[in-house]
Amino acid sequence: MAAGLQIAFTQPFRLGDRISVDPIHGVVEEIKLSYTVLRTDDGRRAYLPNEQLIATPIVNATIEDPTRAQTVTVPVSPDADLERAREVLQGVVDAVPGRMPAPAPTVRVTDVTREAVTVSLTAWVPDSSVAALLGSELRERAVAALRDEGMLAHA
Repeated sequence: MAAGLQIAFTQPFRLGDRISVDPIHGVVEEIKLSYTVLRTDDGRRAYLPNEQLIATPIVNATIEDPTRAQTVTVPVSPDADLERAREVLQGVVDAVPGRMPAPAPTVRVTDVTREAVTVSLTAWVPDSSVAALLGSELRERAVAALRDEGMLAHA
């Protein structure tokens, strides 16, 4: 509890900040007295004990600069032409409203299974308040584009 109070008073990070505590990187989702929850780029929740956070170097990417990357994943059919899928999805992320022009948005294959090829789309947003809306818009547009091309993986 003492570590939680120390974090509350010193505020090395706040809700919505993007932090790195090696090897974990993510956005602060909850701050409790005994632990802090990060939402990682791949959507997992990491529970970090506050005692660890006060004893470990933390990199806060948003304390001075509120811009952040918003990453979403979409399932592409394993039979799809991946080069075409990347072109389609790059067009989606390039055209999504609310993103910053730089750094340039990216499309990357991040996982492959029998059921789907997971592709991650990343765009930069001016602050955390825009991130959820942009993420939702990216998902909707990406699913529609993949469906139109017949490349959406079936769950």
